[in-house]
Amino acid sequence: MGKTKKKDHRSASLTRRQSMREVKQSFLIVCEGVRTEPDYFKAFRMTAATVKAVGQAMNTTSLVSKAISIRDADQKKKRTYDQCWVVFDKDDFPAKDFNDANRLLHLQPQAIKNASAVLADVSHGNPAMEESSTTVHLLVEELNRFI
Repeated sequence: MGKTKKKDHRSASLTRRQSMREVKQSFLIVCEGVRTEPDYFKAFRMTAATVKAVGQAMNTTSLVSKAISIRDADQKKKRTYDQCWVVFDKDDFPAKDFNDANRLLHLQPQAIKNASAVLADVSHGNPAMEESSTTVHLLVEELNRFI
């Protein structure tokens, strides 16, 4: 009869299995509309991202300031966002307000600049005077990456 080799189970029990936790993208989306826009963005069924969408019923510059405030307050609570977006209609406000909001976005750290980067893609120097168009599709395309 041949010898049988006994397996050493000690080495396997000494190594801890490390679970690989999937890191999800997180979005903060602050909207002009109180219900319709936040509900729309919350309806995305994403498995690789989380969305906090809030409506504020504010004008352009106030909305940007509120987005910054929400982001900063959440950061103090140890919640950070990979992407921050501000969603509003340019047609509802004077050109100066729209352009001021754009400038305010440019003064912020990279995360909040997504909205201004989108705007820069379609702007030719005076965003409020551009042809009426929407860039919300760029946010939707970004969200769709995580479905």
